[in-house]
Order: sequence, then C-alpha cells, then structure tokens
Amino acid sequence: MNGPVSTVVIIDRGTWNSDISLIGHESPVEVTAFNPRVFRPTGTTQMNGEGSPPWISIIACAGQDRVLSIWNTSNPRPLVITQDIAEKSISDLCWSPEGMSLFISSYDGSVTVCIFEEGDLGKALPLEENVQYLARYGHDRHGILLPESPAQLDLENRSREKELENEEKDAVQPGQGGAINPPVVDSPQKSVVSTASPNRPQNGSSSIFLHLCVYIKQ
Repeated sequence: MNGPVSTVVIIDRGTWNSDISLIGHESPVEVTAFNPRVFRPTGTTQMNGEGSPPWISIIACAGQDRVLSIWNTSNPRPLVITQDIAEKSISDLCWSPEGMSLFISSYDGSVTVCIFEEGDLGKALPLEENVQYLARYGHDRHGILLPESPAQLDLENRSREKELENEEKDAVQPGQGGAINPPVVDSPQKSVVSTASPNRPQNGSSSIFLHLCVYIKQ
C-alpha cells in the first residue's frame, strides 16, 4: 500500500531496494508475472550507450479488482489496461515461452488468453541472446530442473538402475571357504531342494554332506 492506494513494488535483486512502484489498481494485486522474453521498445527516442533503444522487461499484474495491467520498464504508464476481464478475482497469470500470449485464470473458473501481435510489446531479443542476457542477473544460474521435466525423470531412472545394480552385487559376496552365498529372495512361497553326495563314507567317520539350498521363487 502507498497510503490508501494499492501498489505493486519492484524490489531490486540483492539490495532489496524498492524505488519503483506500479500504481493504478483499485484493489490489492495478488499475482504478477514477468514476460520470459526481453524486448526493445518501438517508437521511442530513448537510446542507450550503444546508440540503440534499451532492452526492456514486461510485467503483467492482476488481482481482486478484476483488472489486468501490463507494464514495461521504459514507460511510467501501463501499456495495457483491461477492466472486468473476469467475473471474480484473478488467481494466476502465465506467459507463453515466446512471450506473445498471456494466460489468465480466475476464481470464476474461467481461463482467458491474451494474444499479442508482433510489435505490440516491442522487438523481442533472439532466444539464445535472451538466455545470456538474463543470466547476467542470476536467472537460472543453478540450472534448476522441474521435478516433472523429462531430464529429471531420466536422471531418476538412471539412479534407480544404479541402485538395482548395487543391490545385485551386494547379494552375491564371497563366503567362508570360497563358497558363494546364494541370494535370498523375499517371497511368501519358497521351496527347498536338498541334495546329498551319493558316495557316503562307510568308515564310521563323520559324514560330510553338501547341502545346497536353492530358493526358488514360485
């Protein structure tokens, strides 16, 4: 809040300073979403040190007043204002990966899509350069993978296979006298097969029988 007015405060990364506020919504703003792409503004005379328009970010804001506002970092006024875009409060915002569509969900159960044409938001930075540009500010510096991503699932599968290999190696270890301990299989039904040497000693000495217990999983 800025006095009695609802505001959206932009906080600087690292310093936590808040010199920029977006003012215009009559009720609290509950959701905001930055466009994943960086743009150059069209139709502006403002130039950077290289003699070209500066790169800008786009942010969408919405909330309890059912108003959607879209701003960029080179203009103190919003680029877009849409009133009564839903019957109830707006619950979430999400940009498409190319940054040209905005999905809006509401507590009334509706999903609205705003599709922008080329040039509406400016000239988009090429994708590879976009990634490098955002990396300067710490975006995706850890290479975080979402749990449901294909790369994460592949990593989990390989880890599971490695664990199974280790379990199989641990199950077969050298025992006393060089014998190999048979693996024990957990099963509710087991059968035991016992074999004895046919040449049983007849000299009265202790008989030595080799019993091989084979666990057969039924």
